[in-house]
Amino acid sequence: ENFENTSMTRSCWSNIQEAGTSDWTYNTGSSGGTITAAYNGTMNARFVSASGTNSPITKLVSPTLDLSSLLAPRVKFYYGQEVWAGDQNYTRLLYRTSNSGAWTEIWADSSSVSVWTEVTVSLPNPSSTYQIAFEGINNWGYANVIDDVLIEETPADDLGAFSGMS
Repeated sequence: ENFENTSMTRSCWSNIQEAGTSDWTYNTGSSGGTITAAYNGTMNARFVSASGTNSPITKLVSPTLDLSSLLAPRVKFYYGQEVWAGDQNYTRLLYRTSNSGAWTEIWADSSSVSVWTEVTVSLPNPSSTYQIAFEGINNWGYANVIDDVLIEETPADDLGAFSGMS
């Protein structure tokens, strides 16, 4: 998902508000700081830079994905979340195996990330009704940003390197 206006699947992503009433939007770069453009193209997902401590909190939820044919799925994405005057937002990546299942955290970062940074995370427990969510937690910092989300089978070369096998 590249979050461009021409994306065929961007409209399939949804917001779940956990605290407060702000949603993820699609814009260019962050709300200030050094991330002034999308990682690739012109648009990226952006979560607010608002007044509040641990509020608002909102999940940007993927459409339902069928990962049942993948042996070792992974997600790759680019993100940023720059500190502002000592205040720092927080991003979490969660998954669930069904549309009504409980969310489980599989990655999180609460540090200042002032340039687009790539992350690769293994997706556990693949199912035919899988969803991922990027959760933005506002703490007065510059906006959380996400771009170029890719879900794929982990290449065999990467599996060997990860497990220590050659």
